[in-house]
Amino acid sequence: MIFMAEVAKLKKDYKESGGNILLIINSNQMVIEWLTKHISLMDKKIGVYAKTL
Repeated sequence: MIFMAEVAKLKKDYKESGGNILLIINSNQMVIEWLTKHISLMDKKIGVYAKTL
């Protein structure tokens, strides 16, 4: 849910600014943070589960 809210804010900011370097940097940082969290939390849980099979 938080990720979708952040995407909605980026979309709003893009519509308002027409796109700029700051928006691109913020978008990249958001995706990197999301991927890092996803890998460190969800993928590790999947690995633990897969070991039990």
